[in-house]
Formats: sequence, structure tokens, C-alpha cells
Amino acid sequence: MDSACRVQEFARRAGVDVALRDIIEWFWVKDIADLTWEILRMRRFKVGIIDVAKKSALEAIMLSLTETGEILSFEPLAKLLVHAEFFILSGNKS
Repeated sequence: MDSACRVQEFARRAGVDVALRDIIEWFWVKDIADLTWEILRMRRFKVGIIDVAKKSALEAIMLSLTETGEILSFEPLAKLLVHAEFFILSGNKS
């Protein structure tokens, strides 16, 4: 079932639960269903952005340690650790 069908089904079920009396009430339920769906979509999107930012930040920290000499010539290891950490933090999605 695609996203449009799912949000329509959500709105239909909400309308049944509320026992709509007229078309205006249907418009309200439809607006609330659409906005709720959009909020859920944006939350998933935000998680994706944070995951990407975590990876970039961790890589920058690890690489800065190799450049300052605190970790000598471990750049390949630093990149490997970044990707391993991202793999673990992302729930093995990548």
C-alpha cells in the first residue's frame, strides 16, 4: 500500500471514530490526518539527517586526531572505525 492510500485509510478510520456529521467535519479530519502524516514523515526525515551528521562529525574528529599527531598515521583505521560506528548506530541499515 502506497503512502497516499495509507493516509486516506487513516483519515477514513478517524472519520468513522469521530462519527462525522457533515462535510466540514470531514475536512477537519482530513486536515488533521494529513498534518499528522506529515509530522511522522518529517520525524523519519530528521532521524536520517541526524544519522548522516553523526557520521560526518565522527569522521571529522577521528581525522583531526590523525592530523594533530595524537594518533599517528591511523587515517585508514579512523575511516574504518567511522564506517563501523555508523553501521552500528544506524541499526545495520547501510
